[in-house]
Amino acid sequence: MTENDVCLDIIHAQFNELVEHYQGLSLHEDQPGRWIVRGDLTFRAEYNGVEMAGTFSVLITLPDDYPASPPKICETGEQIPREADFHVYPTTGNFCLGAQIEVRRKFAQNPDLLHFVKDQVVHFLYALVYRSWFGKMPWGELSHSGKGILEYYNELFHVSGHKPTLHLLLALHDRVFHRTWMCPCGSGRKLRKCHGPQLKELVAHCTPEDVLSDMKTILDYVSPKNTNADARQP
Repeated sequence: MTENDVCLDIIHAQFNELVEHYQGLSLHEDQPGRWIVRGDLTFRAEYNGVEMAGTFSVLITLPDDYPASPPKICETGEQIPREADFHVYPTTGNFCLGAQIEVRRKFAQNPDLLHFVKDQVVHFLYALVYRSWFGKMPWGELSHSGKGILEYYNELFHVSGHKPTLHLLLALHDRVFHRTWMCPCGSGRKLRKCHGPQLKELVAHCTPEDVLSDMKTILDYVSPKNTNADARQP
């Protein structure tokens, strides 16, 4: 049995588990070696005693290295505007389920289609339906683009401002963590007693390209040329 056969068996087994809960979905090979799940996703979920339900036409695309990386998902029924305000990437239509490194971390805990849909996609759709009824999100949300990415990393690293975040991301990008180095966050502590263990854990959930992309997005946000960078921090 080849590696491709093993991957195909995993995909089929995971889809069979998924369709037991979401019968409106179907599995297809739309291009040689590329698998997609599409159809109507009907959900019902509850948060803080408030139940929401809905049906959305979706397209889930599995990456070439699946299940090492999470799928991408977009809505195909034109129910959700392709606008950043709705947490949808305007160019691709893919859902922004959160900061990419966080999406990867969550998926790595249960790398299968059912948990991806139940834990991340339904969570996302519930929030949109809730917002359509009440005019606000049911829980806190990240800001958009560079501001949102900066806020996510500030919270993740327990730092404030863009400079310590960028220094930590540079270390994460380079993947060099000498125990005797001072932590790049500026705390004055050795790396091994500060952010070192956290950075090592994050390596498994991002590529250098992912980190570099986030760094560029943050830099664009804090750039003096960006007049929308309100409350810019030093």
